This record gives sequence, C-alpha cells and structure tokens, in this order.
Amino acid sequence: MKTITYTFSTIAILAMAPSLALACTTQRTPHFENDEVKVWTSHICPKEELPFHAHQNPRVLISESDGEIDVQYKDGRKSKIILKKNIPLYVDAKQGAMSHNDLNIGKEPMDVTVIELKIAPNNR
Repeated sequence: MKTITYTFSTIAILAMAPSLALACTTQRTPHFENDEVKVWTSHICPKEELPFHAHQNPRVLISESDGEIDVQYKDGRKSKIILKKNIPLYVDAKQGAMSHNDLNIGKEPMDVTVIELKIAPNNR
C-alpha cells in the first residue's frame, strides 16, 4: 500500500482552491488606442459597478454574454443598457457625457468590449 503525505500548507491550499477559482475582480483591460479609436474590455463582476466616469465620444459595446447594466448618473437619473451576446450596440456620446457608474445587475460576470470612436466635433 502506498502512503501519501500532505503538509498542512498543501491541505490549506487545496481547501482554498474552490474559493480561489470563484474570485472575481472588476477591471478594465486596454487593448488598442490611436487618434481615431480606443478599445478596451471591461470585466464587471456580479452586483459590482464601475466607478463614476464619463465619455466624450460615441461607443460600440460588444458583450460576451447576455446581460443588463444599470447606469446611475451623478444627478440621480437612472437608465438601463441591455446587451445581447456578440451583438454590437451603438451608444451615442450624449448617453455617456454626464458622470455615471455602471452596475452589473446579473448573477454572472460580464465581459464587455468597448470601441470608443474618437470623432472630431466638426464630423459629428
């Protein structure tokens, strides 16, 4: 019969493994930027929000899953963005001009690729 010996630290790591796999961090990952476009992916954990921010340009949002984002503006107004898996959604500059935060109201993390179109004001 073969005997396997585990140290306390090995057992502790194995016991923690399921919780480590479930950890979620809301974050933004930049991909590309030039004078005409900026591209990033926002990973938004369930029931978490992106901090207050504003956008000066229109954007195209592409989500890797179906989901809803509640948008809360600094002045108290609220709106909702409904995203469908792999279906691009155009959001005009006016929507994001006022400072707001975005809350993932779902039970699963959302990965949303954002393509910001840097359009000169005279071309809008």
